[in-house]
Amino acid sequence: MKGAKTVATKSTLAAIKDSKQGQKNWRAYRVATTNRGSVYYKVVSFDKTYRGWIYGGKSTASFAGGIAQYSTTTAPAAAANTSSSASSASINTQGQTTALTDAQKNATYKITKAGTANDGTATTYTYPAWTEYRKGRTVTDATPYANDTFKVVDATTRTREGDLWVKVQDTNATNGQKINGWILYSALSPVSETPTTPTTDSKSLNINYTDATGKVVGTYKYTEANAVQGSTPEISVANLIRNIKGNVPSGYTITNNIDQSTSALYGQLSLAKFGQSFTVPVSASQTLTASQLETIFNKLVINFEGTSTNPAFSGAANNNTPFSTWLTADATRFANGKSQQYLDAVRNSFKNNATLQAVANNGNGTVTQAQFVKALTDAFKTTGVTDGAILVAHDNNGKGGNFNTVDALSLDYAGTRSTITLDPNAATGINLYFAVDNNGGNGFAATNPTITFHGDYGQNNWTYPASTPVQANTTQK
Repeated sequence: MKGAKTVATKSTLAAIKDSKQGQKNWRAYRVATTNRGSVYYKVVSFDKTYRGWIYGGKSTASFAGGIAQYSTTTAPAAAANTSSSASSASINTQGQTTALTDAQKNATYKITKAGTANDGTATTYTYPAWTEYRKGRTVTDATPYANDTFKVVDATTRTREGDLWVKVQDTNATNGQKINGWILYSALSPVSETPTTPTTDSKSLNINYTDATGKVVGTYKYTEANAVQGSTPEISVANLIRNIKGNVPSGYTITNNIDQSTSALYGQLSLAKFGQSFTVPVSASQTLTASQLETIFNKLVINFEGTSTNPAFSGAANNNTPFSTWLTADATRFANGKSQQYLDAVRNSFKNNATLQAVANNGNGTVTQAQFVKALTDAFKTTGVTDGAILVAHDNNGKGGNFNTVDALSLDYAGTRSTITLDPNAATGINLYFAVDNNGGNGFAATNPTITFHGDYGQNNWTYPASTPVQANTTQK
């Protein structure tokens, strides 16, 4: 552009492009189109060393010219699995870039040098360092957590550096939640877990939850006010089993169907006396990683209900279409080509949803219909709409449209209205069914049709339902 001053030369940018440091990632945060139709993006390097405008092609629908989109993290290459019962002493955390083995996933760790260093080794981060703009440490000083132990729940590789980062959770559920986050895998040291010997209470029914190796991973003691050793409890077997199922240690599920009258445990409990001990087999609950949930998200399929009078949604091009494709296929649905940013925000929220991650059955578990719909609706809410509707414009967003037709898409249900199976290896995606509210065909009225009143993701600053006009942004995005 005329009068523009060069901030970084082509040779400088070429060197930055091939840098092995995430500090040299770029964030595009503003866009402008010249009167000749050329698109420019204002960008800043993650370390804020460079900031300025760069040519981005002829359309805001996709990046071109001197800017390209890429993922700052990459799924690590598969690793040869080892026995999940391997001792922690045999685990080496140094220099690894491949995915974790079963033994490494199941191990318990400490932060080797917990402290204040901001180099990925002393504390945890909300995201792997320098992979998200302006996202940093969970706590600046991890010294108070030096003796805490951690479990690994996810892993990824930084694209530029190629190093392995893991997401960890503090086993101290009461005081350790602030430290939960990402850290270099090489910054962890495996620790040996000392098995506990359960105590037997003479006035209780002693329930010991044991894993496949016979290790007791939790206990539950049932007693009554007048309990004495050798007496029969007053509680029914059905209610006792309900209590046993309700006290399974966190991270485990009961292996057998113990509430059937034909099960061995049911028969034992029907003859139980206070002071006796009983074994309940459990298995570790498998969780879905963020990358697995992202795979599921990318396979979601969009469908619409009640669209016979709304031609904008009744065509085959809209129904039975991958959700991510639908969101980004038409740049005019969102202001200033923001559909990709909107998609990224929703995907990021979905893949980090704790409810969806905590499923059993070897990672192919189920959640209820309500849980799944809430997870997606909450993801939509991250873009600024308080009720989670997707607001789509049927004008040209500043390219000659009249800003008068906007539809609200609300997720009604998914799948077949029953439980939802979360299987990243499924050949087909989960169907999403949206209800469309087009305000009686009148659309949503803007207070100032000459100003684009979408927010950063083409979503916020709307009033929904459309009982009153929306408020326009005071400045163009």
